[in-house]
Amino acid sequence: MMASLKYKGICKHYDNNMIAVKSFDLEVNDHEFLVLVGPSGCGKSTMLRMTAGLEKISEGELYIGDRRVNDVPAKERDIAMVFQSYALYPQMSVYDNMAFGLSLRKTPQKEIDKRVNEVAQILDIAHLLKRKPKTLSGGQRQRVALGRAIVREPQVFLMDEPLSNIDAQLRVQMRAEISKLQRKLGVTTIYVTHDQTEALTMGDRIVVMRHGMIQQVASPIELYQSPANLFVAGFIGSPMMNLLEGELSEQNGELYFQHQSFRMEIPRQNAAYIIRESVVNRKVILGIRPENIQVYLQPEQDTIVGNIELVENLGSEMYLYLRGISDRPLVARVTQNVAFSMGTSVNIAFTPESFHLFDQETEKNLLL
Repeated sequence: MMASLKYKGICKHYDNNMIAVKSFDLEVNDHEFLVLVGPSGCGKSTMLRMTAGLEKISEGELYIGDRRVNDVPAKERDIAMVFQSYALYPQMSVYDNMAFGLSLRKTPQKEIDKRVNEVAQILDIAHLLKRKPKTLSGGQRQRVALGRAIVREPQVFLMDEPLSNIDAQLRVQMRAEISKLQRKLGVTTIYVTHDQTEALTMGDRIVVMRHGMIQQVASPIELYQSPANLFVAGFIGSPMMNLLEGELSEQNGELYFQHQSFRMEIPRQNAAYIIRESVVNRKVILGIRPENIQVYLQPEQDTIVGNIELVENLGSEMYLYLRGISDRPLVARVTQNVAFSMGTSVNIAFTPESFHLFDQETEKNLLL
């Protein structure tokens, strides 16, 4: 049996008046893979621990399925948690680590054998069942920790930064394995990470948190293409979105973004909306993704001159760091079909249909 989760006005505050989570409202669908992402201290792990029953909820209500679980002990919530540290028992074999939770429940030995062996086959650790954790690699230990959670057949999986202790190459492989496994098992899963790449590649939906509050809940593509505010725009995407300060001005019925070193016309469909919302002559921040900056060696119409300060060569593409347009370098993502080199003067243009405008005061996206 799987389960949905419902968070109603969840808050967590401590005796020293520190607020870790504030007004958390969310519904997690049955079978969904939901990712909580945000910088350290944003409240994502606290939310996970309150869900598991390891932290007491200060205010609000939490439902797993139709059951309110605020006062239900952790062991009775039918939740399995996978920790960053793996939390394996060093004196036990892999088999005994995976079987431990079932043994506590007085599950018949025949059923334990069946479940452990089936899950070990799925995770490709059947050959490790007699080994001790200290003889395993980081990736193998992570599989054992996952296996221990899976054999319990819980209603919900909770995963707290489970891949942060393994090397980068294995992390990519394990991301794919966890995603594939979750879809195969169909267990409702809440996954916590500070790594936005991990969030984008794994989640059905992503919850971006900051200062204990939800900033946006959306699918990975929506989050990337339509960030709700300046924080989400800067946090999601690598390299991060380029941000340029300026003002909006209207002239002869046309709307312009005025920067210290250039002026750019706002596309007509966006201009009409902005004028209607009465935000002309406001200080704004223009956001543009690195892939939406065109770079030319020769002058083109409506281009701006910049200088290449740094070239990061990634094989199939390059990142160009461009000086001379703003106080901070702009980052452009380009393919390898043109040879760009440091110190070169280039001409750049923005894709008007792909930029974002944020109000400097409220930080909200003006085009949503």
